[in-house]
Amino acid sequence: MEDTPPSIFDLGYRCEVLFSQSTSESRLATARSRLEELHQRFGAWVSFLGALAPGHASLDHRLRFSTEVRSMVVELLLLLRRNLLIVPDLRIADLTAPLEALRGGLDCLYRVGVAIRKSSTLGLSSRIQAYSAKHDDEDYFFSLATENMTWRFPDADATICAQLATTIKFRRQHIRYQRRHQSTLRSAARHDAE
Repeated sequence: MEDTPPSIFDLGYRCEVLFSQSTSESRLATARSRLEELHQRFGAWVSFLGALAPGHASLDHRLRFSTEVRSMVVELLLLLRRNLLIVPDLRIADLTAPLEALRGGLDCLYRVGVAIRKSSTLGLSSRIQAYSAKHDDEDYFFSLATENMTWRFPDADATICAQLATTIKFRRQHIRYQRRHQSTLRSAARHDAE
């Protein structure tokens, strides 16, 4: 029987708790300021990828078919957890290695995060189209944009006005999709932090 690896959500949440405890329990101002900086970087990574997001927005769900990438993220989070567990018990002279390991682990998580976000943008157009299909006002907005282009550029060919209207419609859909997606990721991170 194989052990199931811990979820990214559980490890991310545990690291968040450990970062909070380490910064509040650190007896030395130098260590506290470094840990606070690393904690902020970790929080930015969590928000960037939605590591603590629920359901289909979660990083666990999005990486369910990418076992190599998922295992890499899990290993990096385990590295963070290991080092965060030992930080509160160390003297200032012994803190260099764990703090550097935390910094290096976060650097790697950022690089992996950028690759994850890049790969997810490949299917962005189809996700935007699917999101837009759920909203009834897209045809109405397209007709308004077409009329606006025709009014603003009365001497322009009708096909050019239609192409401009299509571009405006897609850009609007993209902005609406991004706002909803970022709101979902942020609200999940905020909810989990509470």
